[in-house]
Amino acid sequence: METLEVENVCLNDDKFVATINGKAFLVQQLIHCNTDPVIMNEIGKFRYRVWSDEVNGDVHIGSEYGEGVMLDTLDFDTSCRNFVVREFNGDDSPTQIIAAARMTLHSSWEDKSSRDLLIFETLNPALPIVDLGRLVVSGSHRKQGIAQFLNELRVHLSKLLGAKTVIATASESNSRFFICFYLLFLGHIFHFIIYTGYY
Repeated sequence: METLEVENVCLNDDKFVATINGKAFLVQQLIHCNTDPVIMNEIGKFRYRVWSDEVNGDVHIGSEYGEGVMLDTLDFDTSCRNFVVREFNGDDSPTQIIAAARMTLHSSWEDKSSRDLLIFETLNPALPIVDLGRLVVSGSHRKQGIAQFLNELRVHLSKLLGAKTVIATASESNSRFFICFYLLFLGHIFHFIIYTGYY
């Protein structure tokens, strides 16, 4: 299993090892054409479990993909890439998901698949746009640099996809992290727009 730095990850690298703060993790990139329904179900259950713990079970989702599975149609859209991070045990055998994230590429304002686009459309940002979403890290693995790694990875892949704008939705407390992180990319073609709040 190859160990890759973020800047060496390619658009078609579906599985690799990443070292985050000195610890090895297995990272999987699920592109629409190779989306595994078993892993997608696992992602949906992981999102639901972590987020429902944070809001005392008050997670409102549809049941299209099953009870306690937080997925939506965008997860299976051709514009979507999902990422999972797992503990690395020396081979590529699956361990429990400890983090997940999603990114979607949008090339037209006619694309109504992402409700986040509706928030930003009035600002008229440059197309194509990558929407960073669904970042979730288990409580036991927070403050270890995993979220930052997933953000760096998704921004790197956004560059490779030719995005002109990156959008993200973050809580007010997390927005400070985003703003500091994006300052690293000043001078690049990206426009970074962070929505702070809930809808």
